[in-house]
Amino acid sequence: MGCLLPDQAFVRLRNRTYGMYLYAHEDGAAVVLKPHRACLQTVWQLHRILRADRNLNYILFRSAAYGRYLTLSRETSPIYPGHSHQVNHTFQGVYETPMQDDVLWVIASADNLHAVIFHATYRVLRSSPSNMLLFGHAFVVGDIYHPVNYGTTIHWTVEEIPVRPEPPVIHLPTDCPFVTSGYLARGIIYMRADDHGNVNPRSRGCWLFYGNCLLQLRADLAKLLKEPADCITLCVRAGSQGRLTPLVIDLPSNDSDMEIIVLTTMSPVD
Repeated sequence: MGCLLPDQAFVRLRNRTYGMYLYAHEDGAAVVLKPHRACLQTVWQLHRILRADRNLNYILFRSAAYGRYLTLSRETSPIYPGHSHQVNHTFQGVYETPMQDDVLWVIASADNLHAVIFHATYRVLRSSPSNMLLFGHAFVVGDIYHPVNYGTTIHWTVEEIPVRPEPPVIHLPTDCPFVTSGYLARGIIYMRADDHGNVNPRSRGCWLFYGNCLLQLRADLAKLLKEPADCITLCVRAGSQGRLTPLVIDLPSNDSDMEIIVLTTMSPVD
């Protein structure tokens, strides 16, 4: 079960009701349910922490695709049209402070095959019924002190993914056409790190990047750093407390600025 998996284990979370997976949307913000098992957006890495102020262990779910964390939103919606009962959405957020609560989760066994995932607020992660406005989304509802029978919508299969012996190959087109119009532009703040992951703040630079092609961004930064493109790995970090995540698919389809940490490929920290 997921509650026994170690720190940094890779998992997929499959909902029992629909057989669909928790999915980090390509917009870099939403979290939805999709049946596409064989894609990086359904992969999450466990980030275990001990909160000394509570003397409790928690799990954070970090997207292997975009490096952001499964987060409880303050935004609420009615569970059914016109219904007074409100639910909280989930989204891809940042882990900015050690005392941050909205990214904290607990996995508990429901039976030999399935788990229930609680937020730190003691509320439960569930899928939406097919007749809801929010169908295809995952949200947080209820609490363990006022139990409600949500059926199998709160049951998740935590599928462990074996770690590859080598970094994954970037399966992208060999050519990304250079464009300056018709595509989103975003600011890229980049910094170089050494072989142990220590970032040199003096290496900080900025670059206006168009589009979302990872190969093009890697080529641009390699040129700026005067290094071969195939010798660097680009990583993101979602917040000051977030862990580095190597980028192996195209950037999210938004125009938000991104902080990129550049590592040497095949270095100890890569």
